[in-house]
Amino acid sequence: MKMSWFTLLLTGLLAFSASAQDKPRVLILGGKDESQMTIGELKPAYIDFSYRANPKLSVKDIVARYVKLLKEAEDPEVRLKALQRLGSLENLYGETVESVLDREAIGRIAIQTYEEHLAAYPSHPENDWVLYQLARSYEMAAESGNTRRTLERLVKQYPRSELVSDSLFRVAEIRYAQGEYAAAETAFRDTLKSRQGGPYRLSAEYMLGWSLFQQSRLDPSMDTFISVLKKLNQQAAENQRVELRDDVLRIMSVIAGRQSGTDSLFAALERNRSTELAPLVYEHQYRYYLSNQRYQDAAGVAAHYIERFPMSAGRLDFHQRRVEAYREGNLPTLVRQEKQVVVNQLGANTAYYRSQKPEDRQALEATLSLYLSELGQFEYAMAGKAPEKDRQAHYEAAASYFDRLTAFSPESPEFASVYFLMGESYQKLGNRNQALAAYRKAGYEFPDYEKRVEAAYAVVDTFPVGALDIQPALRSERADEFERFATTYPDDARSSAVLLAAANERYAMAQYEKAKALSAQVLEPPYRLSTAQQTDARLLQGHVAFA
Repeated sequence: MKMSWFTLLLTGLLAFSASAQDKPRVLILGGKDESQMTIGELKPAYIDFSYRANPKLSVKDIVARYVKLLKEAEDPEVRLKALQRLGSLENLYGETVESVLDREAIGRIAIQTYEEHLAAYPSHPENDWVLYQLARSYEMAAESGNTRRTLERLVKQYPRSELVSDSLFRVAEIRYAQGEYAAAETAFRDTLKSRQGGPYRLSAEYMLGWSLFQQSRLDPSMDTFISVLKKLNQQAAENQRVELRDDVLRIMSVIAGRQSGTDSLFAALERNRSTELAPLVYEHQYRYYLSNQRYQDAAGVAAHYIERFPMSAGRLDFHQRRVEAYREGNLPTLVRQEKQVVVNQLGANTAYYRSQKPEDRQALEATLSLYLSELGQFEYAMAGKAPEKDRQAHYEAAASYFDRLTAFSPESPEFASVYFLMGESYQKLGNRNQALAAYRKAGYEFPDYEKRVEAAYAVVDTFPVGALDIQPALRSERADEFERFATTYPDDARSSAVLLAAANERYAMAQYEKAKALSAQVLEPPYRLSTAQQTDARLLQGHVAFA
């Protein structure tokens, strides 16, 4: 329970409220000087809205009167009751009371009053509350030694008091603040054993971990923090105590750094049967190293997770973290190598890919697509710069990456440029059929692709022109592709010559009706033949008519 420095929970002050129509609330007191009253005559302050004739005092006035009583009354029990009233008023009116209190003076009076009460009534059954307030008064006066001794007295004399857990925890905090870490450890353990320790148990366990750490007992400290983290992790999922959870993760990273790094972190998780915390713990240690510009160490943490949990859904995240670490460390070769690892070990048809749930596979495919595209474009660019002897290897790698990329979603519009580069790569490798397939996809199946005309013309360009010994099947395919290009993109400057070539192919294959139609079509807009080409077209029409 949160209590004011001057609040004794023995108060019997009556609760009250006022409606929105009431004037500001006032406290009603009798006219007798309270410093002359006995304990029995000292009545609680109360509100009476019907008794309008009595003098009305503001909150500040009544606080001033209680302060005066506190300073002037000789009877310690009267002062005790005055402290009780001030505590009640502070709970009700907060800042209004705060503004008129002389805390230093009242603190000294409070210490004297509580001590006199304890001396006069050493066996009073409610002295646990008096001891607790005395300890708090000592704490306000920065007398930590007296604070600790008073709380220890409370625990010893009133072991069943509901204040024991709080007192044990405060004693432990004082021991810790004074550097008495072994004594603090004992006190925090006592807090955890206390029957009423619920509100303090998590904080006590957290500070127990720190007490052990300060004694360089690293394994027990790590185990304690893991226990705290398991509890906090559930609360963090409910948006509670996230900062404390992050602090626990930070000190765990520090402990691991003083031992054998990630190996000791994993060993501690296994020792405590808490490997479900691994993604959270490993990520925090990774961030810890990254924030200190220890890029290789950060990448090493991610690699350790990948090694220990090779089939987990979170494995991809740690590959991406390795990429991030290498990128921030300006290590482009390692960035590329890690992407190669991802596409080779996590790609389609791998055991990892097949083991993933459909919802996890979607994110995996998005990353694979990105990496395959980047790797393919890199290899294609390198092929253009490499010595002649090395070019084929780069083109082969580029074609392979592009081919694996388009396997995910072959109809995706974003892959149009990929198909074009794939066609270029296969063309350089002399693999005509695969080049044609890729060029056709880019040229005719993506109407919004800006280079679709170039891709379609690349199909035309793969065929030999004018060869007399060409195989009939290839000649037919060549005629089909010429005609397809010219009729699909008639406004292109090359279409007229291509369509005329298609007409000649049809004539050479004795497809006279088709040759007749095409030779007539090419002489009409939007086709634009040169004078010589027009002559060739009309000559072809004559040959067709003769045939």
